[in-house]
Amino acid sequence: MSPRFGPTGTGRLPFLGGGLSPAFDINHFVLYTYDVVPVSQFSHFTTPPMTITKKDLAHAVAQKLEFPKNHTLAAVQEALDTIVELLVSGERIELRNFGVFEVKLRQARDGRNPKTGESVKVPARRVVVFKPGKEMENRVAASGKAKKK
Repeated sequence: MSPRFGPTGTGRLPFLGGGLSPAFDINHFVLYTYDVVPVSQFSHFTTPPMTITKKDLAHAVAQKLEFPKNHTLAAVQEALDTIVELLVSGERIELRNFGVFEVKLRQARDGRNPKTGESVKVPARRVVVFKPGKEMENRVAASGKAKKK
């Protein structure tokens, strides 16, 4: 039996523009407007939304573009692999309105073992940093939503 939600069990949600067709997942609804509606708003679901996985992302893209899921999963995987390869080679990746990925060198430093209190040398290392773009920062700030610790 397929899940029934909405006031009439039609599979449509009656908010955010009057009945957008959602991508159904037991943990959350992904709407075509890029909004994620927490499951906690629906009394018949008890599990709060967790982390969006690569598979979830590919599924949302597949629905939005009406492509087969396996093709979009492969495309998402290839995009992520390419980003990693470029970062390994030292490239800076700038995605307009999204953000910038780059590799920076953390200098060697003196640290302290919290258990014993003894001083230890922390070696220099390369780390990946991400700086969000202005549009992403503005949209996230305007949403007013944050995960509670």
